[in-house]
Amino acid sequence: MASFRATLAEAALAQVVVHLVDASHPDWPDQLAVGEEVLASLGVEPKGCIVVLNKVDRLGGALPPAPVDRNVIAISALTGEGMDSLRDRLRTAIPVPARAGDSPVSGRGRRGAAARLARRGRRRAPIHGEGIDLVVRRR
Repeated sequence: MASFRATLAEAALAQVVVHLVDASHPDWPDQLAVGEEVLASLGVEPKGCIVVLNKVDRLGGALPPAPVDRNVIAISALTGEGMDSLRDRLRTAIPVPARAGDSPVSGRGRRGAAARLARRGRRRAPIHGEGIDLVVRRR
């Protein structure tokens, strides 16, 4: 749990927090609740996060019941379902950087941000453009 908290500590500084949940897991609501508890302990208001329910392609067309008081989007990273909606939601939520070349990830140029992310074992995901970079931690 300590490493989980350390990984999420940067979330308190983020403009937008995307809480990715495996919607195909039978205990996803409990996993969502645990993640929200950790976020709240770090000073991040869970109701302000974008909850992304991933792997909806495994649900046979039936979407999981979304938490009523959350900003929720259902996607399949595998098939691309819902990705346009996620991009639109991120474009709405993230302000455009003040200077050309600034990155929302770090507030500094893209090359510097990419290098720092690479050193930390991270990479930019395919969702980027128009001032949006989504950072994904790889295991």
